[in-house]
Order: sequence, then C-alpha cells, then structure tokens
Amino acid sequence: MYDETQSPARDEILEVARADRTSLYTHSVIGAAAHVLYDMEEVLFEHGVYDPYTRWSGPLPARILRACADRFTRECLYVDEDVEPVKLLDTVVWQASVHLDAELTPVEGPVMAVCRAEVGYVSLPREDAAPLLVTLGRPDESAAQMIMSSGTGGFLGPYRPGPWTWNLTTRTPGTYFIGDGTRIVAPAPSHETAAEVGAVVAGVLAGDIVPPCGVD
Repeated sequence: MYDETQSPARDEILEVARADRTSLYTHSVIGAAAHVLYDMEEVLFEHGVYDPYTRWSGPLPARILRACADRFTRECLYVDEDVEPVKLLDTVVWQASVHLDAELTPVEGPVMAVCRAEVGYVSLPREDAAPLLVTLGRPDESAAQMIMSSGTGGFLGPYRPGPWTWNLTTRTPGTYFIGDGTRIVAPAPSHETAAEVGAVVAGVLAGDIVPPCGVD
C-alpha cells in the first residue's frame, strides 16, 4: 500500500517537477503523480518488465507527471461550479501570509482585469524585484490561435475560454489574456486549491522556490 512518507516515488516526482522549465506544481498534483508512479512501478516489477518497459518508453516519473498535468488541465476546463477569481485570490494572499508568518499587503487587487477573457489578478510586493502577480483566469484560446498564425491570415474570433489556469508573472493581464509567465499546475479552482497555490506563492516570495520563467 502506498505510503507517501516512506515511498521514494514522491522524491522522484519532485525531482522532475523542479527541473520543469515552464511550470510549478501544487502539493495535490505532486501527490497524485507520486501515487501513480508507485502503483505503476509495483505492477511492472511484479511482472518483471520494469527495465524493458522504461527503456522503451522513457523514464516513468517524467511521463507520469506530464500525464497528471494533462489530467488536471482537463479538470480545470470542465468546471461545473461558478468560479470567483477575486475570492480565490483573497485565499491565496491569506494562505501565503500564513506560510510567511507575516501579513501580505497587496500592491494591487485582487481585482478582475480589463480583458475580454475572464481573469483576476493580485500584485504582491517583493524586495529588490518587480511585484509578483498571481493570476487566475481562462486563457483566450482564440487569441492564442491568432498569435500563433500571425502572418498567415490569422484572425481574432469570439472569446474561447481555455482551462482555468494559475500563473505567476510581472505583467498585468491586458486586452487579450492568453496566459503568461510560470504556470502553476493545480486541481480545479476552489478555496482548497487556492490555499495550495498560496503555499507555492509563499515559497516564491521567500526565495525558496524559483519560478522557471516570466517573473524576473
């Protein structure tokens, strides 16, 4: 039976996550991936095919973390409940303050951005660096498609909301929000998820976590 405190699977997943060049991961995502890794390794060893399988398909931890990230992304696309970004960002600020043992006073927000996409943000102060923006929104897939097809006749269609996504950035979301900076891979938006994001934000503000892109 999987035991997070005793299995090396979590350490293997964390190693892959820390090497990611675009994303950070919440506790729940790391935990889910570690559990999958443990179960798969058990089955492969039981059948004596672990080494042949990994030689053919590549390292399991990286493949499993990617698969779990895809799973949570789909979960964040099909959200049944109404999501209120401002309230969830309030939870992020509160939880980050708890982890830092110091009250955080935002530079701006939480507020909804002036944008055709649905996105909220909060700007948090940092010493010797630009404020850190935490965003929660639904990236504009139509705008993203237009940008990718630039110069080949691309056009901006109606707003097509993508999956709810948390990002760390230094840029205030503008007219066309397509996501920016470092993504935080997380479960579907909720106050529980926002609390996990708050822990990640606290780590970034404390210097214990270095986002791979977009916050310099």
